[in-house]
Amino acid sequence: MKIRGESKMISEDARAKQRSTLWPDMLRNETTVLGFLWNGSRTATPVQRVGIAIIALVFFVVPSLLLLYVLTHTDSSMSRFVPALFSLLILAIGCKVLRNAFRH
Repeated sequence: MKIRGESKMISEDARAKQRSTLWPDMLRNETTVLGFLWNGSRTATPVQRVGIAIIALVFFVVPSLLLLYVLTHTDSSMSRFVPALFSLLILAIGCKVLRNAFRH
């Protein structure tokens, strides 16, 4: 009888963990992840820190390529200004996220 009670607890625990795919739970988890990326955590595990660093690399690579393209392929100064400003903004966000990866 005790085994059935334990298996019922395990199945209920699995269902509770899988609920994060439904709308209200998904929204709560998303805000938790975004808050973790933006604010960082002093108690983050090394795996979480590596994950933040990988996400920050996306914020460095994509705007760097856009900035490189803008500086080499456009002639007008206005067509350079807006994408360059956008790239610098994304790079600043990447710096903030990367700083949170190494925060202790």
